[in-house]
Amino acid sequence: MSHIRPRRVESLIREEIASLFLNGALHDPRLHGRLTVTDVEVSSDLRYAKVFVSHLGKPEDEAGVFEALKGAAGFVQTAIARAIRLRFVPKVSFVADHSIERGVKLVHTIDSLFKKP
Repeated sequence: MSHIRPRRVESLIREEIASLFLNGALHDPRLHGRLTVTDVEVSSDLRYAKVFVSHLGKPEDEAGVFEALKGAAGFVQTAIARAIRLRFVPKVSFVADHSIERGVKLVHTIDSLFKKP
């Protein structure tokens, strides 16, 4: 199988889920704070999609946010099925991505090194 098709499907899934977050289509009170889809990885047979989500909010709320996302996986899969014509809709799983937080900490560390005399 070509490596181009999974990349295209990943891109379409990322756009669709990001639009769901942006439009407020997920009506769960635990989903507060800023949610960002940072990456999507689709298996080679297009049956499974691992969605990496960054939650920018209170760290103590993160567990509730990902429980809500886990509960909304069926709704998200239905939205993907309506938006993208595929033989099989990938089974969606959400994974916490802390890369943005690590990047911000790294920038602050570098800035603090240059500010010292």
